[in-house]
Amino acid sequence: MHDVDPLTDEAGAYEIERRLFEFVTCRVRFSAEEHIRSHFGALTIDGVKVEIIGDVETRRADESWEGGWDLARYKRVVEIEGMHIPVLSLECEYEAYRRLGRTEKMELLREWLYGKRGFGEMLERWNVTTWLVEGRMVDKVSQLRVDVLEYYATPGEVTDPGQHARCLDVLPSEIPALSEIMQGLLIHVLEAERYGVQLSRERSEEVRIGCVTGMLSRILELDRRPLTVARPPERRLVATCHDYAVLLAAILRQQGRPARPRAGFAAYLAPGRYTDHWVCECWRPAEQRWARVDVQLDSVQRKAYDITFDPCDVPGDHYLAGAEAWQLCRAGDMDPDRFGFSRWWGWGYLRHSLLRDLLALNKVEILPWESAGLPEKEEAKVSQQDRATLDRIAALTLEGNGAFPALREAYERVMRLGSPPDWQPWRLEEVDGGWWMAVSGVELAVGGQE
Repeated sequence: MHDVDPLTDEAGAYEIERRLFEFVTCRVRFSAEEHIRSHFGALTIDGVKVEIIGDVETRRADESWEGGWDLARYKRVVEIEGMHIPVLSLECEYEAYRRLGRTEKMELLREWLYGKRGFGEMLERWNVTTWLVEGRMVDKVSQLRVDVLEYYATPGEVTDPGQHARCLDVLPSEIPALSEIMQGLLIHVLEAERYGVQLSRERSEEVRIGCVTGMLSRILELDRRPLTVARPPERRLVATCHDYAVLLAAILRQQGRPARPRAGFAAYLAPGRYTDHWVCECWRPAEQRWARVDVQLDSVQRKAYDITFDPCDVPGDHYLAGAEAWQLCRAGDMDPDRFGFSRWWGWGYLRHSLLRDLLALNKVEILPWESAGLPEKEEAKVSQQDRATLDRIAALTLEGNGAFPALREAYERVMRLGSPPDWQPWRLEEVDGGWWMAVSGVELAVGGQE
């Protein structure tokens, strides 16, 4: 190994210099060249050159500077002779070359990472991506160490409460109490009539907010009282099941407790069918397991749907995550046409739910009607390799906390199937008994349980 290039922020660059000052050959300072600038310094340790790079920025074609590296996204840990060494993935290097406009290097890395392949073949190598460390190839997945519960105890982009964090700090910790509070803040777009509310087109558009910061802003705009005060139904945020699950996860993560929204299917919303639905999984440390919570089911809906189980611990036969439904149908144990939403049932929706759940498990809780690529394929055009890849994703999703590193790898491959990933709305049309509204070019079906 001839050199090491630690990428960090400004404070990290000067801290590395302070701690390893005896090896410094070039003091850290702000340095700018034509296409790149950073807080740069250099060390030499046992003949190996170490170039410290803090808060690196690259110049765009329009002459502005691009920075904002999400190092946590690219961070991996490899184990060498008992040492756990943080490194950055090859995807990070690919992104660096992209920003610098070095297309030749980009293409070399793209070919190595993905090859000129289809969806399944691109992903099939996720468990053999390697680094050259001390002259040896090291398997990335087998060496990766992630504290899965710590990961789910911190917010992602969607569940970050932002400026409203202090509003969540005063909420109780008990799940039933939190459920009751949330039921006084949200009203499901497709259940409003049960509460005597006729939604206008403008109010129904609130379902596209999606992120917790935006949801809390709108909740407080509608009613400035503390979140612990139940709003009358007409002053509650109009939401979908996705929003109930995401908001509960945000509250629990704000309390430092592991929680994760899940995309899948409920057996209790339509007789004989498994309807597209989101719940939130909450970690129960005493029992060492995840419990599924359906916050949406207040007393009105429990009566309407004849719910006899505890919504704070939904039984496994009443709710199936996307991967569980996929595996049951692939094994021939269940009919795929029983899974879906409104008029859209079958394998396409199962693919949609499986990939959406994969993203949710990686803190990317896309809106229920968003999708792209494989979920939209005609069934005849889905290859056996595609199905085999989805089988592997489903298996990883269900293996438990120990498979989390490999699950992260699967997610990263999926997110890089486009360059950049281009998530397009999955258009639902002609919903029985429903009506349409256009939301920023996205056609949203209102009139079925979603």
